[in-house]
Amino acid sequence: MKICFFLTSRYPTSKAYGVTTGESARALRELGHKILIIAPSPSTSSKGSDDYENEVFQIYSKKLFLLREKLDNFKYLGPINFIITSKCYSLKAKSSLKEFTPDVVWVRDALSSLTLLSKFQNSPLIVEVHQPPSILTRIAINRLAKKRTTVLLVIQESYRAKLQKLFPKCKVIYAPMGVNNEFLRVGEIKLKNVSHMQQVNPLRVCYVGRMYSSGVNNGLNQLLESWSQIPGAIAKLTLVGLSQQEIKLLKVVRQVENLDFIESIKHTDVPKLLQEFDCGIIPYPSSDYNNSRFPIKLVEYSAAGLNVALTRIKSHIDILDEQIGYFYEVENPYDLLRCISEIKLNRDVAISKAKNGFQWAQRYTYKARVKPIIESVKGLHF
Repeated sequence: MKICFFLTSRYPTSKAYGVTTGESARALRELGHKILIIAPSPSTSSKGSDDYENEVFQIYSKKLFLLREKLDNFKYLGPINFIITSKCYSLKAKSSLKEFTPDVVWVRDALSSLTLLSKFQNSPLIVEVHQPPSILTRIAINRLAKKRTTVLLVIQESYRAKLQKLFPKCKVIYAPMGVNNEFLRVGEIKLKNVSHMQQVNPLRVCYVGRMYSSGVNNGLNQLLESWSQIPGAIAKLTLVGLSQQEIKLLKVVRQVENLDFIESIKHTDVPKLLQEFDCGIIPYPSSDYNNSRFPIKLVEYSAAGLNVALTRIKSHIDILDEQIGYFYEVENPYDLLRCISEIKLNRDVAISKAKNGFQWAQRYTYKARVKPIIESVKGLHF
């Protein structure tokens, strides 16, 4: 089949949506499907490829790019501007695509994609739904579902039933949040060398990501406040993937000795990087956004054979249990010390949890996750 991914945010990117799009597209391509990713880009080149060797059609507009750059950080104006510019990108994509007629269209933004989708009226639709849909998005999805096969993708079981009630004409299944085989190879090698894992001194802990996701605080300031209570002999923390500006800001605000930084890296380089660590941390505080997330890094840490330390918030508890994760209270600056000390001092339990996490992560390969999605479309449409 010919499958078109349409994004209204910049691509390629190392952000989570870029990783899942690139990995999902690659998995589908390796399964024999023809893939095209259409997305805004600051580049003037109309065609190219991403880090996963997927074909990318880039929509360039200097005016739209500048509008987003200037207004996206405004509390109310930013979201409104994003919707307007997304519709403009959809219109530009519609006028630019003349020869590509997809069998399936895959989007993250049903509302902004309406203009483009009018060009492909007979194509089944796959919509990723990562947050509770707005009233306008609900109207858009219901309108689309009346005319075409529509599959909605969700990241957590608890949300699936709610969406099925909201959109009875749609089929609701799991989105492809996962890992590629490179992460699993790292984990397999790491977990075979148990003697090395038992002699960790100090514990090497990493966070891979940015300070904010979709404008929401990822909790790095709180993390560093808690980390200041952890002696260097116990553990060392490395923050990976921050921008130079973010690193500068954190260094000024928080003076922490057992802390290192590694600037932004390609996602394809992350598996090799994780070889050097013993534990991955997810410091997200409780919020409406964070309580509905499925962090890709959670599966990546586990697949690479790392222990996982994570905040005790709803989404994390729903995804993992105590047989894999080490949970700590984000509001208690001393609880992270307890959590890290457990991993450091009781290595037999830590290795057992890492092995459990590795087994769990094997359910989340991208090929395994995209197959039922495409089968759902085939089953409904053909």
